[in-house]
Amino acid sequence: MAKFRKVNGGSRPEVSDSSVEYAGIEINTPENSLLGYTAFIYGAPKIGKTTTALSWPKPIVLACEVRGIKAFTVPTIKCRSWQHVLKAIDTLSSPSNTRKYSTLIIDTVDLMHKYCLSYCCEKYGFDHPSDQGWGKGWERLSDEFLAQILRLFDLGYTLIFISHAKTTEVTSDFETYTRIDPTLAGTGRRVLLPLVDVIFYMKAKETRSGKVVRTITTKATREYEAGDRTQHLTDIELVIPAERKNSAYAILNARYKKNSEDSK
Repeated sequence: MAKFRKVNGGSRPEVSDSSVEYAGIEINTPENSLLGYTAFIYGAPKIGKTTTALSWPKPIVLACEVRGIKAFTVPTIKCRSWQHVLKAIDTLSSPSNTRKYSTLIIDTVDLMHKYCLSYCCEKYGFDHPSDQGWGKGWERLSDEFLAQILRLFDLGYTLIFISHAKTTEVTSDFETYTRIDPTLAGTGRRVLLPLVDVIFYMKAKETRSGKVVRTITTKATREYEAGDRTQHLTDIELVIPAERKNSAYAILNARYKKNSEDSK
């Protein structure tokens, strides 16, 4: 578990002396497929986020939104509290599980963060993080959430975090437009989104023929958040046909590999 120490009034991850022996220069090489990159998928309810995530190889689900997984036959650890999440991470760290499963889906990370909030309120004796002065409550929430997110990253799975979407009206000097963002609370977003490799936004789109299709995109606009650091899925928008809804990974991975080869 990651630990933190106080530095100039803030918190920093603690580094043990034993880690020094591993320091050195290594040549990093990009993954040859999407398996190995961490993804964040968000979109409207029932758009197909969980189905899309389950198309990744050998999945297991850390289900915080328990009812959302009822329609699927998949290995699942159900969590209804932060204590459940902590125990689930312990279970997932066992070598038997890391050998058996390749993809770990957190569905939804919104609820996981709410469990963390409830835990921190009880542990530190406040009703809301804002009750503690100088941002102390928010810092404790952020530190606790980050510590467990880092534990998840260290397990070795391909991680997929699922969130819903919300719309807000944004007013600028010249116009008002609708902005779509993940429903993950602000503290959770600030911790998690900088760490993931790809942010996928899923939406419904009407074609010229009037047919409604589901698309998945990494193209960021002022209307919604998306992104890609792999450099091989940047600014894409792919249709996921209804008849191939269980093949989303294959569709995305094929595009990733093609763009990877084209860039050589």
